[in-house]
Amino acid sequence: MIGNIANPKTYEKYAQIGVDFIRVGIGGGSGCLTSANTGVHYPMASLIHECYQIKNTGGYKTKIVADGGFRNFDDVIKALMLGAD
Repeated sequence: MIGNIANPKTYEKYAQIGVDFIRVGIGGGSGCLTSANTGVHYPMASLIHECYQIKNTGGYKTKIVADGGFRNFDDVIKALMLGAD
């Protein structure tokens, strides 16, 4: 497992080299200061879905692990529906 990533192109590069699992999401949680301190951020729903699209079109087996930003169970369901494994 590798991560966390904040760009769908990063997912594609790691998937190409055969990484098994990639954690996606940076700066989405209330306790995370990464976005504020570095300016690195990508909306979680968009990131999951765009990685999923790359996974399908490229035929990759690399699992998408959504990491952070979940407030309750419906956020988990949304992540699964968007393509998280």
